[in-house]
Amino acid sequence: MVDSIAECGLGYKAPSYKKMKSSLSEKVKVEILDRNKKYREEWKETGCTILCDRWSDGSTKSLVVFLVTCPKGTLFLKSVDVSANEEDGSYLFELLESVVLEVGVNNVVQVITDAAANYVYAGRLLMAKYNSLFWSPCVSSCIEKVLEEISKQDWVNSVLEEAKIITRFLYSHSWTLNMMRKFTGGRELIRPRISRHVTNFLSLRSIVIQEDNLKNMFNHPEWLSSMYSRHPEAQAAKSLLYLDRFWKLAHEVVSVSEPFVKILRIIDGDMPAMGYMYEGIERAKASIKTYYKGVEEKYRPIWEIIDRRWTTQLHSTLHAAAAFLNPSILYNQNFKMDVKLRGGFQEAMLKMATTESDKVEITKETPVYINAQGALGTVFAIMGRILNAPGDWWAAYGYEIPTLQRIAIRILCQPCSSHWCRWNWGTFESIHSNQRNVEEAEKLNDLVFVHCNLWLQALCQSRGGKWKPILFDEIDVGSEWPSELDPSAPLLDDSWLDNLRLES
Repeated sequence: MVDSIAECGLGYKAPSYKKMKSSLSEKVKVEILDRNKKYREEWKETGCTILCDRWSDGSTKSLVVFLVTCPKGTLFLKSVDVSANEEDGSYLFELLESVVLEVGVNNVVQVITDAAANYVYAGRLLMAKYNSLFWSPCVSSCIEKVLEEISKQDWVNSVLEEAKIITRFLYSHSWTLNMMRKFTGGRELIRPRISRHVTNFLSLRSIVIQEDNLKNMFNHPEWLSSMYSRHPEAQAAKSLLYLDRFWKLAHEVVSVSEPFVKILRIIDGDMPAMGYMYEGIERAKASIKTYYKGVEEKYRPIWEIIDRRWTTQLHSTLHAAAAFLNPSILYNQNFKMDVKLRGGFQEAMLKMATTESDKVEITKETPVYINAQGALGTVFAIMGRILNAPGDWWAAYGYEIPTLQRIAIRILCQPCSSHWCRWNWGTFESIHSNQRNVEEAEKLNDLVFVHCNLWLQALCQSRGGKWKPILFDEIDVGSEWPSELDPSAPLLDDSWLDNLRLES
């Protein structure tokens, strides 16, 4: 390299550090845009979902971030300042429409947004104009609302508050925290990176799991001889650990809430979980009813909370069609085909079958799928109902019914949630600051575009680009969630480029 520089002669001036950094940023941006082109080819086969994630400072500033996702990965598109027009549903419709047109109407299966009234209005306008696509509210936001309503029940709220007495004390001093970790084997009781209501229930669940270890800690000689054991807060925490009422209610709250936490764990991230949403809600209701041994006055209040959110706000024909097309559900001996499921499937087919020819073929092919005829009834196809992800199953065994296969893949490859990236909203707010000139704003925009897409790429690589089938009984809500992964918040400077490794 030194020889090469010498050959340039005495008049050669090396590029500045700033210029090299700018060139590096541009190179990465070009590579990301090239990858985007490859994803667009994927969208033609699997379809894609536009994710609209919203943030507000509670007073004057409102921003939205647009992503587009498919099984191959998720791309960051842009952020938009909607502060002046967020209450205007027509403006939001035009904004959503512009993104749909940018991605390609024929590529988009669904658009997911906030469930606020203005976004609902915009979503319905979008579906009215573009008959082939669906608008859906963010499932994770709706399920979190279910947990929020459950937490407001007096008996639930009381035990959650008592659990906070325990965690607040243990996490208030480094010595007590280290002591706790020694007895729990390094396991934490709180999960601050997950949304507040989910964190509260997960913390209570952790306390229930660690009951014996926490009691042993508070009775250990090292603890009893410490100055912290004499604190009033320590005495309050210890008294709760030996209160039968606390443990009885804690176990009840965990049993009631865990089915919803499982759903949130499944749909957290860009997981194509569309085929499991319907079953998840039905399982949650059945689990709660079973826990209360069928006593209606016990389970009915929780069911009413679920029905308010699921029936009036969340349930869509797309969820019903996805459940119908999920082989692990349709072919399950315990599965009961109800009118809503059949009706939802047919409505979804009418939207996605854009030609009369497609409608004729779906009419012919649907009985073949229901009755598992031909390739769908082979030994491997039967094993694959559980062992393969639904979209992969259709790709492998649905070749004899190609029209339904194509639509099934496009439906089953979609996610349910738009709210899972832990964005540093201050960065996006800075982009849209009036204090920046055009050149500064463009540079920052490029840096954030590059950084966000590199993080999303790393997230995709961390799962190997593969999706596994979901088995509800095997979901571990205690494992790390995608939303807990830190994107190393998009920075307002480009120093992070120093450590970037590029393929040569």
